[in-house]
Amino acid sequence: MELLSNNSIKSKSDKQIVLNPRERARILRKIDWQLLPFVTVFYLFSFLDRANVGNARVGGMATDLKLTGLKYNIAAAVFFIPYSFVEVPSYV
Repeated sequence: MELLSNNSIKSKSDKQIVLNPRERARILRKIDWQLLPFVTVFYLFSFLDRANVGNARVGGMATDLKLTGLKYNIAAAVFFIPYSFVEVPSYV
């Protein structure tokens, strides 16, 4: 399916479906209501993960795991790289 600039949709069978602005708004609203809960949950998880890494250090994780000097920074960097790749679907 391909959305054309004049509010019409062209499918693979070369049939063109013309949508008036009210129908288009209704369809987009329905899609938004279907996607909004998932995006909200992904954003919540993203916020919790970023906040927890900082709170864990303040709460004593660094001393419990004997992370001194740059060891905590290296552990946070190693965590952040795969986390940033996994977090991308939450922005889509």
